[in-house]
Parts: sequence; C-alpha cells; structure tokens
Amino acid sequence: MKVLAERDILLERSGSEGGGRVAFLVDVWWRVSSPHWGYLFFFHGFKAFKDWGPWWVVARRFAESGWITIVPSFSYNGTLPRAPRAFVAPDRFRRWTFSEDLRDVARLIGWLEEKTFVVDVRPERDRFVFVGHSRGGLVALQSAWKWRDRVCAVVTWGSPHQPFSTFSEEELKRWASEGTVWIENRRTGERLPYDWVVYEDFLKHRAEQDPALFGKTLSVPVLIVHGSEDETVPVAHARWLKGYFPRAELRIVEGAGHTFGGGHPWEEETLPAHLEQVVDHTLAFLSEHTGVQGN
Repeated sequence: MKVLAERDILLERSGSEGGGRVAFLVDVWWRVSSPHWGYLFFFHGFKAFKDWGPWWVVARRFAESGWITIVPSFSYNGTLPRAPRAFVAPDRFRRWTFSEDLRDVARLIGWLEEKTFVVDVRPERDRFVFVGHSRGGLVALQSAWKWRDRVCAVVTWGSPHQPFSTFSEEELKRWASEGTVWIENRRTGERLPYDWVVYEDFLKHRAEQDPALFGKTLSVPVLIVHGSEDETVPVAHARWLKGYFPRAELRIVEGAGHTFGGGHPWEEETLPAHLEQVVDHTLAFLSEHTGVQGN
C-alpha cells in the first residue's frame, strides 16, 4: 500500500500569555488509494517529540490502514521548529501544561478545517480518532472529552491513570515547596526544569483534564494498552484507568516495557515485536468500533 507524507509542516497559534506566537511542527501521513476513514491523531509522550524512535513507522502503519494520520510535536515539549529533535527550549518545557497541549490540538483541528494541507486528501467521514503514548494518552483522553461530538474512538498506550500520578506525595510536596522540579532525560543526560505552575494549571482545569472526573460520562469507545513490565508507568495504572471508563477494553502486552521495544533513534522500516502487537490491537479495535473495513 503506497503511503505519502507531508512532514515538518509549520503551524502557529496565539500564545497563551498574551503577546507573541507559538510555533510547532506536524506531519501528515496518508495512503494514495481511497477510502480514507477519518483523521487519526497520534500524540507523543513526555520528554519526546513527533520524530522520536519508531513513531514514524507507527504513523505509516496507521496511514496504510486508511487513516489520515496527524502527528504533531507539542509546542511546549522543549523542542523548537529549528531544532525539532533536541531540547533547546527549557523555558518552554518548564511551563508544559496539558492546557497548552489542548490549545495545540485545537489549532490542528482548525487547520484541518481550513483545508490547507493536502488538497486532494479528504476522509469519507469527518471524524476523529485520538491515540497517544504515555502522557500523550492522557492528552488523547482529554481531547476525546473536549471534542466528544466528533471523536469515534480513543486509545492509550502505556499511560498514567491521572496527570502527575507517577509523582509520589512526597515529591509533590517538595515540588510545591521548591517551585521547580528537575526532570532527567535518561537518554541524553539532560536535566530539564519543570515548574509548579504546571500542576497549578492542572488543578485549575481538573474537571476537563482528569480522567477520574470525566471518564464515566465519556461514551466513546476506549482501548487501554499497557506493557506488563512497564518500568516507567507500572501496569497497575492501566487497571486504575480502566476503572474510570467502565466500557473500556484493556490489553496487556506481556513482557513489554514502557516504549514496547522502541528506542531513539530508530532506523528500521519495521516495528519491534511488542510495538507491532500494540498497533495490531489498536487497528483491530478501530475496525470493530468504527465500522472500518480492511484494516
């Protein structure tokens, strides 16, 4: 199945603090042949970006299955369009809130409605699927809640059950007291600042950002995928998350870690075995719950 991509598209939106513009990059993947089932958004996690590891192979797989696949780098993830794979903007990272991510998603949806990217590629139906890894899975759930009149399915991969739920109570107290916590990127050795205002923003918007509060009223089909050996977000989070969505499906990938065998950089054209299972679970779920044929 031939797939095309338009990559590193520059989008801008208004800054949240008045004055200035915020820029970020997005990729679009699609198959040449029709039909196209809708728009699938894939969201990266914490300390990551759209070009991390095998996410490009994942995007291609989704596109091969007929979904017009939208993969952004979040504007406050610490990268910049001029350096999309390096954390060169710690002043952005330190204020990386879920509210900023949702503003990015709103800009993406507005951009799709403007019909300014690939002129000849439009879906059969104007509907959304949100898929996210780790923190990105929380953004997927929050986006499903915010755009619940247009979403047809949502999928999380290795996601915490609530924002900041991987912080211990003692760590939260220290963060509040000191005002900044330093996040280590184990891959690069960098230490990135993360300010308490991020948590305060979550508390301010908790009703629409905490799955524990909105989950039971979200009627969209939900799939929760988690590795049994996740070293970053223990598998118990998946079971807790399912408790917020009574009709959700849970798939545990035995032996899989947090990135399901993926790493950065990723040069191979194929996916690691565990991540292949994750994609297969996701496509089967979408086929069952969205009426898609031929995944």
